[in-house]
Amino acid sequence: MNVNLHIERLVLEGLTLSGHDAARVEQAVQAELTRLFAHNEAAASSLASAAVPSVKAAPFHMSRADDPPRLGSAIAQSVHGAIVT
Repeated sequence: MNVNLHIERLVLEGLTLSGHDAARVEQAVQAELTRLFAHNEAAASSLASAAVPSVKAAPFHMSRADDPPRLGSAIAQSVHGAIVT
């Protein structure tokens, strides 16, 4: 299955990132969401050619030790959970 994902805007409240870290978080979010939907073909099929105008994901815990890729993965898992439920 081919998964194409486009995120127009990602709003993270209460989080300040440098431009470089923000780009790394964005890449990690897209990679993890793509992986999650590729792994869950039923969820991906149900969203085929669908536009989701907004998703309010569940809050999640993070620590200061979380690097941008780990943060992006946690964000993606939260967003994925909000979409497929």
